[in-house]
Amino acid sequence: MGPALGRLKILLRPVQNYNVEERAFKVISKTKPTQAPPHPKMQSIMDEIKQDPTLLSKGKLDPKTMDNLSKVFLSSKGDNPVIETRRKLPRERKGWDGYEYGYEEPDKIPQGKASMRQVLDILNAYETKPSINTPEKLAAEYNLNLQDVQNLLKYFKPFQVYIPKKEKKEKVGPLKLLQQKMDQVKE
Repeated sequence: MGPALGRLKILLRPVQNYNVEERAFKVISKTKPTQAPPHPKMQSIMDEIKQDPTLLSKGKLDPKTMDNLSKVFLSSKGDNPVIETRRKLPRERKGWDGYEYGYEEPDKIPQGKASMRQVLDILNAYETKPSINTPEKLAAEYNLNLQDVQNLLKYFKPFQVYIPKKEKKEKVGPLKLLQQKMDQVKE
């Protein structure tokens, strides 16, 4: 494919370079676009400057003032106070590579809640031995509400993929549409 494109570029180069100078002069001779009107606030400032040109010199730095400022020195006395922050920085600095589920698992889980690992353990325990690991026993073991555990076992299916069936639609061409319209008119 590479050599073919190279040959194609060689063949197209004369076409691309045809009338280059005239096209370049045409682009250069174009008038520049007009500038957008300034904002009304900016327009009022520009009008003030046109009326009183000394306003521009007021904005510039005075050399005498700058010379005086260069002579000013600041020295602090006393110890620097230690500023204690209310919020401490995190002490643990781990990378994100080692997380099994893509996020850091919490150290403490409130009662009535479950982590992703615990949910998968509950599902695994119930799937392996449902007669021994009943929803009541799992709810007591993980400090969860019985209704939540039952809903979890019934509805939460992390490893099942649902793919809806695709309905095959009959392709309708212009002749088929015309035939359908004719049939409707006849009825």
